[in-house]
Amino acid sequence: EVPLRVSDGTLARTRNLSASGVAFLAERPFAVGSMIRFTIQLPGAGTGHPVTMRCSGEVVRVEAGPDDTVSIAATMTHWQVDPDSASLS
Repeated sequence: EVPLRVSDGTLARTRNLSASGVAFLAERPFAVGSMIRFTIQLPGAGTGHPVTMRCSGEVVRVEAGPDDTVSIAATMTHWQVDPDSASLS
């Protein structure tokens, strides 16, 4: 699990992440078919510096999650690594 923040300020935690999509738990639902923008903060593999990905995609599934959360799946139609977060200096 890694932190995810939707552009409207909603905080979430990833459940599954791949090159084409993400599943995450949030405190509120999003409409299936809606386009969302979000950032994901990944741990820096071996560098100690976290890496931020800026993404956009479409919500494809919304289901009840554990502990009053909502399980959401979204495609990632676009993503890029924030160049400032990828710096090793």
